[in-house]
Amino acid sequence: MDFQAPIRDTEELRALWQRLMGPWGYDEETLWLLIFDAKGVPRPGITKIEAPPPLPDRRALENLMSSLVAVVQDGSVAFLRSRPGTQVLTGFDTTWAAKLQVAACSVGLRTWPVHLATQGQVREITPDDFARSAS
Repeated sequence: MDFQAPIRDTEELRALWQRLMGPWGYDEETLWLLIFDAKGVPRPGITKIEAPPPLPDRRALENLMSSLVAVVQDGSVAFLRSRPGTQVLTGFDTTWAAKLQVAACSVGLRTWPVHLATQGQVREITPDDFARSAS
């Protein structure tokens, strides 16, 4: 995969995350983010936030989004949550995804769908997943 090629859709983003995350598992929960330019090309570097709290903290999310606004500018940002265990979504997964999307939207950031990485697999957290977790 060419890291200089623009990412045009969620399947290309999932494949990029899969390549970056590799086949390994995770001992702890981590939040990752990638920043893309206006053409959808990933900017160099990946940000890793180790051991985020089980549930997102409003103030921490506000601080993160404030920092991202200055860096992202006319591009977009993608978030990935990694954790030990299986691909079965938990309430924590969907809560994190929803809170990240809402916080980003509140400051005008363009985002990609949040993804989840577990042992050797990456998947998108979809609107259907949100609906299932709410019922």
